[in-house]
Amino acid sequence: MNRKVALLRFCYWLGIVLDARAAFMLTMLRFHVLPAGLSAHQLPQAFGMRLLYGAGDATALMWGWTALLLWADRKPIERRGVLLLTSVPVILLIDGHMAHAWLSGFAPFSQIAFWFLFLIGLGLLFAFSSVYASSPEPSRKSNLAVNG
Repeated sequence: MNRKVALLRFCYWLGIVLDARAAFMLTMLRFHVLPAGLSAHQLPQAFGMRLLYGAGDATALMWGWTALLLWADRKPIERRGVLLLTSVPVILLIDGHMAHAWLSGFAPFSQIAFWFLFLIGLGLLFAFSSVYASSPEPSRKSNLAVNG
């Protein structure tokens, strides 16, 4: 397997694992079992209902994105653009959301720092991988001419 395919597959599977984890957690949240062991019924009524409604939308999107990355892994080079779609609108907007939560005082930076910085690195890795996979391979013929 060449380096480009290996790098793309690594990125796809990293995304698949992370998205499936998030989708599972959102599914649990949607069905009233919060990861912290709380029930949505313990939350203030208006907040709890909005949270559950939003979690339903997010759950569908996360399972869908997991499937999209699985689909892209079947033809890694041809579907490398999925990584750009993942890094630019998706990861960028999630990081923007976290930055807004921090700057508006909703969450301290210490609470979001790990995922905020991790997603920046992940977005850069995905973007690099997609661009790297787009670059032409050096031709074997030109290498033989130079070395021969």
